[in-house]
Amino acid sequence: MNWYKFIKISQAVEYMPFDYETMADSPEEHGEEFDEWSAETIQDEAQEVFNLSNINLNRNKNITQVARSGGLVVGALATDWEDGQGDYDSPVRVFSMDVAVDPDYRGTDLVGMRLIKAGIAQYEQEKLDWQDSGMNTMMRSWVVNPRLIDIMERRYGFDIESEGGEGNQRWAYVVRY
Repeated sequence: MNWYKFIKISQAVEYMPFDYETMADSPEEHGEEFDEWSAETIQDEAQEVFNLSNINLNRNKNITQVARSGGLVVGALATDWEDGQGDYDSPVRVFSMDVAVDPDYRGTDLVGMRLIKAGIAQYEQEKLDWQDSGMNTMMRSWVVNPRLIDIMERRYGFDIESEGGEGNQRWAYVVRY
């Protein structure tokens, strides 16, 4: 057993919303939870987790949730709303999300699943504003973890929009309305 990894991952994981713009402009309003961190540090560490996961963030996506353990970001959620493109009967706003987890924390404390749930909750809350203004909404995500495709479909009610690859290289675009 790798004792260093065991000690590292046995520390509690904390989850918190993150808004770079708000935190960078007025860090004093965020209290004790961000005392030792600056907005830039959190942003950089979250970006590194995405890099370790081979996920390139769309330049429009913002980090909206972080998971940290032992003073480091170990997982992050990035989200964005954009205009839907394609054959839709009416205007649609599309919510997309990316989740990345440090390889040492995958499968530990369900970090990835908790971040996915946070993304779904964010969509469910924010979609009401778009629907109030007459827009239809949908959530779309590109899933590159073959095991997660089935979980997104069965547990969280996503439909597979398109898919490809085989075995460990299977991927899918999943949608939820």
